[in-house]
Amino acid sequence: MLNLICIVYPSAVGAQTENQPGADETTDSAIDQVIALRPIQRRSLPGTARGDLASDWKYIQISWPKLGLGASYEFTDERRTDGETDTETIVTNHEYNEWLELDVDGSIYNPALISFSQYLKFEWRQLESELDEEPSTSSSGFLVGYDTRLSVLKDKPYTLDLHALRNQDTSSSPFVSRTQSDTTQYGADLRLRYRIMPTTLSYSHSETEQEGFYHSTDIYDTLDLKMSHRGFTYNGSYEDRQRTTDDTFESDVQSTDHYLRGDHFLDQEKQVRLKSLASYRQTNSDTLDYSTAYLSERLLWKHAETLESDYEARFQRSIWDESENRSTYAQARITHFLYENLVTRLSGNYDKYDFDENGEITYGGLLDVSYNRRIPGGHLYIDLSNEYEVTDRDIVQRFPQITEEPHILTTGTVTLLSRENIDVDSIVVTDQTGSIIYINEIDYRITEIERSTRISRIPSSAIPDGGGVLVSYRYLSSPAYDSSIHRQDYDVRFFLWSALTISFRYNSTDERLLSGIPPENYSDSERWGAGLNWVWRWTETSIDFDDTTADSGVSTRRWRVEEQLTLRPTRSLFWGIQGWYSKTDFKDTGETEDAYGLTVNQDWRPLRWCVFNLQASWREINGTFEESTDKEIDTGIYCSYRIWNCGINYRYIDNEDRISGNRRREQIIFFEIFRRRW
Repeated sequence: MLNLICIVYPSAVGAQTENQPGADETTDSAIDQVIALRPIQRRSLPGTARGDLASDWKYIQISWPKLGLGASYEFTDERRTDGETDTETIVTNHEYNEWLELDVDGSIYNPALISFSQYLKFEWRQLESELDEEPSTSSSGFLVGYDTRLSVLKDKPYTLDLHALRNQDTSSSPFVSRTQSDTTQYGADLRLRYRIMPTTLSYSHSETEQEGFYHSTDIYDTLDLKMSHRGFTYNGSYEDRQRTTDDTFESDVQSTDHYLRGDHFLDQEKQVRLKSLASYRQTNSDTLDYSTAYLSERLLWKHAETLESDYEARFQRSIWDESENRSTYAQARITHFLYENLVTRLSGNYDKYDFDENGEITYGGLLDVSYNRRIPGGHLYIDLSNEYEVTDRDIVQRFPQITEEPHILTTGTVTLLSRENIDVDSIVVTDQTGSIIYINEIDYRITEIERSTRISRIPSSAIPDGGGVLVSYRYLSSPAYDSSIHRQDYDVRFFLWSALTISFRYNSTDERLLSGIPPENYSDSERWGAGLNWVWRWTETSIDFDDTTADSGVSTRRWRVEEQLTLRPTRSLFWGIQGWYSKTDFKDTGETEDAYGLTVNQDWRPLRWCVFNLQASWREINGTFEESTDKEIDTGIYCSYRIWNCGINYRYIDNEDRISGNRRREQIIFFEIFRRRW
């Protein structure tokens, strides 16, 4: 909104000083004159003392508004096949949008007192929908989107920032339908920039409604407090998050986090450094209640240029529903550097883990040697590691709890949970913050492979490809026994001619029984692999082989080949082609899983103001535990002339899960023309 202020003050031409003739006669009449309607700067009136009329003024400065406008049309045809009922649902949508944007910023009285920015978007929407052969329905709506930010005393030691936001955003990612999010958010930040203890207190409330492959609603409130003092930093937060998915799954998660960090040098030469961390997290929801307390101290000591030592102690206590886990860990490590080519590390560790009335103690040592040097045409890197540890167990056969085990979920990669004989009904998967609970068969899939459990990402899930998750579960433990484990790791790499990388790796685990009842399977495993990466001009080739044999777990043999071509025949034309193939053999069961895919990208600029984009993707997975096909074509033409832009886009998506029989096909045509804010 544009506010223009009418200012009444003496004319700069007619103003006279008290030493000039007729000053008394002209001043009163000049004050009554109305001059420019324009934003003003803070200044004193000519011929008037600064404080005489200050109480009658209102100082507001507003920049000239930036104006933007546009219109768009979207056609969507979506067809879903339900594998259980063998029925097909067809949904067709026509959506029309027009909008007007305004963007201003300014200040009140003085920019140092109050400064603000205001963005407004007036949007008109009309939607026509058809479901199967039913009569079409139409709806229309008007939305006022905004982004308001106001800062009070931004240059002072105490600053208050207020913000409010409402917008609708449409996003897309490969093999996933377009999702539309309607978000409303408001909050405040109070910043106290005191030298002794800088403090920031923040509050935010947000409501998001998402439409797309499935419907979800998120409502969450957050309260954060950050403080620091002489090397100590405190971060505290409280979050209350309510999430509803497809009106069938509802979760209400309240979480509280506290972090206190310290970082100090204990001597004037800064050779001895102490790092401290204390944290507490509590999460309560409809499906799980747990809390975790964590305390860590780490001492880093640099004895000489070639000798360092590292000492660490930490304690963690976790309560999961009615189960309590406690972990105590201590480690000492010494590191020696020889001519920067040879690095030797020797460490010893102690780990005590108690859960309910059971527990185990592990202690051992590790020797690691890293060597690197230049060789003709490149560089050589070697890493050798040997570890020996002893574990004393006092465990009755039961279901202990594993809390927040981290994993990365990538399409085409076999990801196994670390324990065997898992109670699949107890599995809970969250994001890396623990505040979002993912849903089985919507976001991820659980597959049992003999005694092991595999977790995989579903293409249409809210988990991004290659994203991290935390998995909590219970598993059936073995009876108490004492054992020793010897681990060996060897890694050799050659970096040649700045183009070729050759790697060899080998690791093994050998477990021996010391006392007690022998387990059903020891943790014996052997894994070796090799890799090659070659970069030459416009091509990059990668080959990787991995062979794992495990007495406890899943034995696999995996090949992966990937080729990537980057072509730019002219300055205005770019081609990118990527193809990959991987094959995984499950040696224990004789089953095989093949995965392969192809991606083509093209950017062509026939004219300076016109761009043509094309992206086509195809991904296939064939196996006993997963069978799916994903296809996508995304192409468009985009033109711009000065502040005007227009574009037309076509997208086709085909997701098929042959195990469940579900399939989704979607076509989208989108046209848009708009004027950038200016």
